[in-house]
Amino acid sequence: EDDPLAVEMYDMESRSWVMCPAMPTMLKSVPASTWLSVAVVGEAMFVTEKNSGATYSFNTITMNWEG
Repeated sequence: EDDPLAVEMYDMESRSWVMCPAMPTMLKSVPASTWLSVAVVGEAMFVTEKNSGATYSFNTITMNWEG
């Protein structure tokens, strides 16, 4: 897929990749992945844009982005 904001998650039960909702559009202007920091805690993945400090979280249960 050519969507630069596309997100996939590996499902351990089905042993396959699952498409998730795309990252927030604000992150599209980030020049490279070196400007992003990612951390996972429990069922949440946090993505922070290092320059602005904007942080978004993705809930792997509800499959929704917040931030």
